[in-house]
Amino acid sequence: MAPRKRKRARVDSISEQSPSPSPIIFRIPGQTPDTLLSVLGQDYHVHSMLLKLHSNYFRRFLDSPDKSGERASHDFRYHYITVFDDDECGWSLESVEKATPATPAEVSRYYCREEESTAFHHLLCTMYNRKYAIQNVSALKSLTKIADFFCALPIVSATIVETVMTGPMTRTRMEEWSSRSEFSRNACEISRIAQKLRNPILFRDAIIEVVSRWDFHQEFLFEIGIKASDFFDGSTLQLIEREYTQVAKLLVRCSHRLLLRILDGRFWEIGKRVPAPEDESAWRSADFYYRIRLRIIEKLEGIYYHFVRPETREALDKLRQSIDELIQNNLVLDQSHCGPGELGMHEHAFLCAKISDDDLPWDTSEIDW
Repeated sequence: MAPRKRKRARVDSISEQSPSPSPIIFRIPGQTPDTLLSVLGQDYHVHSMLLKLHSNYFRRFLDSPDKSGERASHDFRYHYITVFDDDECGWSLESVEKATPATPAEVSRYYCREEESTAFHHLLCTMYNRKYAIQNVSALKSLTKIADFFCALPIVSATIVETVMTGPMTRTRMEEWSSRSEFSRNACEISRIAQKLRNPILFRDAIIEVVSRWDFHQEFLFEIGIKASDFFDGSTLQLIEREYTQVAKLLVRCSHRLLLRILDGRFWEIGKRVPAPEDESAWRSADFYYRIRLRIIEKLEGIYYHFVRPETREALDKLRQSIDELIQNNLVLDQSHCGPGELGMHEHAFLCAKISDDDLPWDTSEIDW
């Protein structure tokens, strides 16, 4: 990925400048940092070997033929500085021997300075196997954007699962236990981020969340003026619709077996203890089947076991297996501690969609992208 063109030096000055922050030094035992990166007003002392290993951007340009090959200074072999585009809507890093650094005024005016500076810091943390925190979807999107520009998506993908799982995105606050997590609310956007990162765990969880509330997500996209076919690429949209159909088939099969048990009279003792759905939509809610399952378990494993005829036990056990398949939780990252049908954010959601490796919309054999 070539550096952005049309850079220009600016001679703006500001009367009062805040003192520069202390440099952030990334250390490796037995190795001395040989590269100085000046990124949006923050200096980093890092190691070129890790930059080259994890970033195709630095792998291509640190020692490119247009460089003199001389040391940037006594302390550093390389020194890369922030340079803004002409419209100041974007930036890149270029060798100090090829460009003039951005002025403090330019840096202070840049509207995404704090967010993208943090994202670049997180990118370096991924390269050094340091822990970092992603607080929200916006931060995840910024990190992915920076990693994409510096051609370092694989190393971010390799570290993002633990970061998301241990962060606040997959949790709900105790006082809002029934509200959806930020991950669940933004599953559509996260699915696109996960696809760019080519992270199967992040992608699967996002698609499962999308499928579980596909009607809601389509309505939301419609309200903001975006068609689902424009938001998702063709292969992802086909995957969502295919998995949504599979979940619907499981629901129909489960409802059919439930109806048969009611008609043959083997379910009345259990059925009368589960309140009838107030409207048609309740039959498509996980909590209804979750309550049915509890009654079946009580019938098959409780004190009534010896009073149930063998053929009835077999019929109810098949019904329970169908319900188990319907309300299973295939999420990996979710930390809400409540499953489908249980009181909480997944009370009405079916999370049983299954996405295999063959369903992933990218080439899983590639190691650099």
